[in-house]
Amino acid sequence: RTLERAPGVTISDLSIEQPFDEGAQLHVHFKEKSGSGMGEAKYSVHVADEPVYFAGGDSMAIGIRILMAAFTLHFGNFGGYGMRILYTVGGIFLAVLTYAGARLWILRKQREKPRWTTFLERLFDGFGLGLLPAIGAFALANRLLPDSTPERGEVEILYFHIAWVVIALLVLAIGTGPKCRRWLLSGTIAMLAAVPVIDGLAHHIWPWQAQSWYVPSVAIVSWLLLALPILWVVYLLKFRAVDSANL
Repeated sequence: RTLERAPGVTISDLSIEQPFDEGAQLHVHFKEKSGSGMGEAKYSVHVADEPVYFAGGDSMAIGIRILMAAFTLHFGNFGGYGMRILYTVGGIFLAVLTYAGARLWILRKQREKPRWTTFLERLFDGFGLGLLPAIGAFALANRLLPDSTPERGEVEILYFHIAWVVIALLVLAIGTGPKCRRWLLSGTIAMLAAVPVIDGLAHHIWPWQAQSWYVPSVAIVSWLLLALPILWVVYLLKFRAVDSANL
């Protein structure tokens, strides 16, 4: 339908908004083959004959164009696989660099303002590192909530925000340190590693089965999630061995 209404364009990606609700909509993003323009069409998933919204080319408002550009940057769905891998690695590197830089700044200020830096360190670890187990909680909610749950997508996001705030408040109240950070990372890895296991037990789709490779990116992520706890345990054992040698 989209190609009929906008001949000469290519479909860049699609997504479903509120897939488990009656008002579910299919978003189709497209771009001109020359790369000079982009557009979006929305269809009701249940009545997909005609789009409920269509905008492309010169008819698209400048604000919508900016939002669509941000959408592309957010998901990294541009370029080939090499560009996407580079974009992902760059994003991870930037996140690690930001965290390391902030921690170095806190350590530098610790002698000048010890009370202030203690609070800042708890706040930073609570909301910074606390984001990771909150993502794990979101992933588990995505797998474990029944499909019949009303407004399922919004409930998943609510679980994420509740987990994030609770973890941040606990770190603020209890305190932080190397042990706390290891627990936050261990909890995150355990929850994320449970996702492919739940898929296998509940849906009989394991990462090594052919049907899991219908969407290659999902299969690759599942293998990475299974590898994470193994790598983490190896790191912790090595860390303990180094710690014992120092003693």
